[in-house]
Amino acid sequence: MEIVLQQARLEPLKMAALEERPLVSILVANYNYERYIGEALDSALCQTYGHFEIVICDDGSTDNSIRAIESYAARDKRIRYARKSNGGHGSALNRAFELCRGDVICLLDSDDLFLPEKVERVVALFRREQQAGIVIHRVIHINEMRKPQGMWPLYGGLPAGWRGEELLDSGGVLPYLPPTSGISFRRQVAERLFPLPVNEPVGNCPDQVLMRLAPFISRLAKMDEPLAQYRIHSANSYTRTGLTQETVSREIALGKELWTAQRDFLRQTMPDIVSRLRPVEKSQYFLLLKYLEARLRRDADRKQCYAAFIAGVREQDSAKRLLFWRLAEWLPRWLFAFTMNVAMGPSVLKRALVRLKRLNRRAI
Repeated sequence: MEIVLQQARLEPLKMAALEERPLVSILVANYNYERYIGEALDSALCQTYGHFEIVICDDGSTDNSIRAIESYAARDKRIRYARKSNGGHGSALNRAFELCRGDVICLLDSDDLFLPEKVERVVALFRREQQAGIVIHRVIHINEMRKPQGMWPLYGGLPAGWRGEELLDSGGVLPYLPPTSGISFRRQVAERLFPLPVNEPVGNCPDQVLMRLAPFISRLAKMDEPLAQYRIHSANSYTRTGLTQETVSREIALGKELWTAQRDFLRQTMPDIVSRLRPVEKSQYFLLLKYLEARLRRDADRKQCYAAFIAGVREQDSAKRLLFWRLAEWLPRWLFAFTMNVAMGPSVLKRALVRLKRLNRRAI
């Protein structure tokens, strides 16, 4: 008699009921952002939802950040803070989470801003979708002077619902997830994720760690409109200001480390599942990065990288996308780099096209 073994499956956490007016903890990790931290705290204090606390961890700043933080804490009892020696963004966020008490956790980078209805809208969505443990939304990119630079994601829809099995099959990559200030959690989920790893490079991008791990254990709920402003400047960790061979290589290295963090998380929490996590090298996003790296660096294996990437595009049955990449392969290197920066970044042209598309939809 043949014995058929059932494959272990992921199942989302069953979420407890959320009270009508839960305490919200806004977690802020700060390091040498004296010039931005005041604006970030002002945006949190001006929320239309009033039942919140702000928990800040200063990660050994050497500027006057702590004076600014102390000044705000002296004026508003909803602000609490801690200081520690420098250990990286992830370690500071770990400390802030240790101190927080809220049933809903919102993350705010110390150089970003919340829009006034952000917390109210997050709480409302958690109450409406009781089994979602993660809420995500779009963010508006701004520069140092708060001038809008486009929206993330500009194209593509935010993921929603239960995506755990998909995450296993895709090599741990779920596209179109927002950065720190576009992410919120129920405490029940956050307690499974913290403390975050602090080793480099993943210790300096805790938002990416969180969003690589959280969909393994919980459903996502989304809001397509932007509710925060994400500031882009030269001091950002892992901000890609332009597509170069160096930035692509850095993203490949980070992707491998994030996959390792996923594997370790599954091994510790769901050992019967870890073998089902597909290698990140087989994910479509990784194949794209390897092709871009080889193309920009003029590697000898460029043709092989291109063939592996195109095979995945063909499997997805996207005729327009396939045609784009076939044409791009014939471009001179300088024009290829320019085209990729336009295609993969929030360029002025793309923002104008998206605006025009939305206006046309409204007119119809």
